[in-house]
Parts: sequence; structure tokens; C-alpha cells
Amino acid sequence: MELHIVSTGSQPAEKILAVGTQVHHQVTAIHIREKQWSDDQVKELIQVMLQEGIPAAKIRLNSRVQLAAELGIGGIHLPEQHSFNRAEADRWRTSISLSDNNLSRHDMKSLLQTASASYEPEQGIQHPWKYIAGRSVHTTAHAIQAEQEGMDYLFYGHIYKTPSKRGVPARGIHQLHQLCGAVHIPVIAIGGIQPQHAEELVRAGAAGIAVMSGIFAADDPAEQAAAYRAALSAASAVTERT
Repeated sequence: MELHIVSTGSQPAEKILAVGTQVHHQVTAIHIREKQWSDDQVKELIQVMLQEGIPAAKIRLNSRVQLAAELGIGGIHLPEQHSFNRAEADRWRTSISLSDNNLSRHDMKSLLQTASASYEPEQGIQHPWKYIAGRSVHTTAHAIQAEQEGMDYLFYGHIYKTPSKRGVPARGIHQLHQLCGAVHIPVIAIGGIQPQHAEELVRAGAAGIAVMSGIFAADDPAEQAAAYRAALSAASAVTERT
């Protein structure tokens, strides 16, 4: 079962770094979702995260596809209405890699065309940037559309009441179950989730959970991450038996 943590948009880089350093071995992904920051601020944080030993494969960047490509991190996460072209992202990453190698314009053009092609094992063509792309959705129709556009996973919520969504009704377990049944890619539940919710979320079809303040605002982020991880493991074991 997957456990994602998402930065809250209200904490300094030092706090995000401290939490990420403590919990990265317990989580599937660390999402950097800082809408008000400049690209330079985001880039500086991620570079320090990498220096501190947080694996690039576990870092997901919200919305800034080109910056994610430049940094070569593990994934991108997009808002519901954000369009995405995987071939375009591949070209960005490949162009960055090639420019570092001082290749001729002719060679670069040829290799960029290769990067846009699909994987062909017999020719040894590899994906130039191995990354995961996800999207937040709020309706089943948008979930189906996201799957058709090539998303690897979805965030769906908010499932429970949460202070960050004051005045907006929670979508609840029933709607989560309906959406999970409509797509074939993993659905990650988000919004007001506590460890004790894990079993009903897994029973509804969720492939995991995403947490913001539940870990980033915890007195002991590592202890809280362990509690979420244990709850997910227990929920998975129960659902497998039944």
C-alpha cells in the first residue's frame, strides 16, 4: 500500500527538509506542493533533499513539469485541469541531458526524435526520463479522462472533513468506491485521513493514502508516519483475508 506525504504550503523549506529526512524510508513519495514559491526556491530545496540522502525516485513535484525534468526526480503531480504531454516532458529532459554533453545540433535533433518515440526493446531505445505522473481528480469523469491521458495514478478527495477545505462537503467512502471501480490505475485517497481510517479506505478500493498536516504538522513526524504505515499494512492484510 502506498503512503504519500504532501507539503502543506505553509511551512518553511527547513521544515519540509527535516520531515522528509526523518520519514523518507517509510513513505512512497514526498510531494513538494509549494504554489507560492519561485522555481529557484523549489530547486534549492530539492537539491538539498538529494544531498541529504532522500532518493530522487521518492520526490514528486507539483505542476512544474519542466523543472521536474531538469532535476530528474521521480515524478510529477498535476492539478485536475493541468494538461500534460508525456512526449513533451521526455523531450525537455533529453534536451537538458544532451546540452550537458555538448553534442552537435544535428546529433541533438536526432536523439530528441528518438526520445519522442515509444520504447522499442529490439532497438535498445530507453525512456530518457523514468518518472511517474499523477493527477488530482474530484469526479469519476475526470478520473477516466486522466487514465486515458496516461496518468500513472490519481489522488482523490477530500474523503473526510479537513480544515483545509472549510465549507466544502467531504466526498466520503461511497464516492471513493465508485471512482476506484471506474479506473484501472491506482487511486490514492486524500483529505482528513487518520491511521484509523486505513481499513475502510482500502476496502473501498484505495491503493494507498496521501497525508499533509497529519505528518508535516505532527509533533513526531517519524512516529506518525510509522503509525500510518502500520495501519496500511494491517488494512491490507485484513482485506486480503476477506
